[in-house]
Amino acid sequence: MRILNFKLLMLISLSGTILHAGEFEKSKSKAIWLSFAVPGLGELYLNNWKSMGSGKYFMAGEAMMWAGFFYFRSYGKWVHTDSRAFATRNAGVVSGSKPASYYFNIAKYGSIYEYNDAERRLNAGKNVYAETSENFWQWQNDKVREKYDRMRIDATFYKRVASYVLFSGLMNRVLSAAQTARLFKQMKTQGISMNVQVFPDMNLKPAAYWGITKQF
Repeated sequence: MRILNFKLLMLISLSGTILHAGEFEKSKSKAIWLSFAVPGLGELYLNNWKSMGSGKYFMAGEAMMWAGFFYFRSYGKWVHTDSRAFATRNAGVVSGSKPASYYFNIAKYGSIYEYNDAERRLNAGKNVYAETSENFWQWQNDKVREKYDRMRIDATFYKRVASYVLFSGLMNRVLSAAQTARLFKQMKTQGISMNVQVFPDMNLKPAAYWGITKQF
């Protein structure tokens, strides 16, 4: 049986972010913090600022989040202001600095007198309002009062939606940072691979070619 002679060739090839001497190795912590600051930016950093990869979805989500937040917050403020003006026009409410409980009560009772009577019967008059022009209100009818109540509820609803949208932005940052950490780990795991190729040399003797390639 013929003994085969093999040539062993070790070739170490570096490619990716440290292929050239002038490039620097990527920082995991920096990539994650970039994703927390602006979702998608960490993925862009890991890809040498050339491609965002999955980061584009996180960045698109970030843009949609801020658009939704400003829309719902602004609309909620507009409905809130409009409801107060509606109460002034239709119930004689004097605008000014009043607690939220006052605007809740005027939505549930037709007038200050009706409210005070209910308080005296149910709570021994603990929370009655002084019957002054500052505290006065009297709706034209229940239909108008109920319209104000719907406006008040809508204003609260839109403000709450704005806070939920803002919370979704926080979750988007967490998910982007997690994806960045996963991508960093994946790129580092794939960093060392070994390939074996057999090819004939000029003397028709088999030679083994071992290639160790490091990628980041």
